[in-house]
Amino acid sequence: MKKSEEINELATALANTQIGLKDVFKGTKGYGYNYATLDSVYDEIRPKMTLNGLSLSHEKSYDRDKNVIELRTLLLHTSGQWIEYYGSLPFVSMKQMNDYQASGSGFTYLERYQTSAIFAITSDEDNDGTEKKDYKSKPKPDSGKSEGW
Repeated sequence: MKKSEEINELATALANTQIGLKDVFKGTKGYGYNYATLDSVYDEIRPKMTLNGLSLSHEKSYDRDKNVIELRTLLLHTSGQWIEYYGSLPFVSMKQMNDYQASGSGFTYLERYQTSAIFAITSDEDNDGTEKKDYKSKPKPDSGKSEGW
């Protein structure tokens, strides 16, 4: 993460913004889970963000060598202070979409997740624990040492 030399005013503004934010309704279904659309995330964030002197700017790019789409987000404050966030995803071709549409979908996904993370709200289902695992069937280490999963 990159940031301006000082971020005290930005940090105060971000904290004040987060006080009034709510998680966004997850009313869209797709890909096996429910999620909020990007515009509904911005509907929740934008009024409170701008009220506290904050704004976002996104730079989208494609790294051909790594075959990934990349998103750099600048969280800016009226004081001139800033924090840059970075995210990337492998580019994936999708059924019934040309490559431009698929990359646009990936960028929207990254922007929704990154923006939600910056403002500490959720905009999708918490489904990381839905896969059932049988931890009891794992063999125990022979040595008396504990090993991490």
